[in-house]
Amino acid sequence: MPDATSAVDGLQVHVLPAVDRAAVTVHAGAMASIDRSWQALMDAAAERGETLRSPSREVYLTAGDVPQEAWRTELVQPLGDDPGVGPAR
Repeated sequence: MPDATSAVDGLQVHVLPAVDRAAVTVHAGAMASIDRSWQALMDAAAERGETLRSPSREVYLTAGDVPQEAWRTELVQPLGDDPGVGPAR
């Protein structure tokens, strides 16, 4: 990410803290079904007894003029002990 970004009306830039460990998957398809991919990621973390940290992140690998069915979104759920949102459920 560049050190400076030009202003875009209605857009806020936030730099998120680095994480040591994260559960990561790629959601393929429209945003209407992304909740299922997030749930699968959370279930996998719970099966391993992981603690979820916040904030989670979404990295949009494709978007724009591509039909949503072809979108790829990387889901990143930080893992660790503290600060967290508690054990994965």
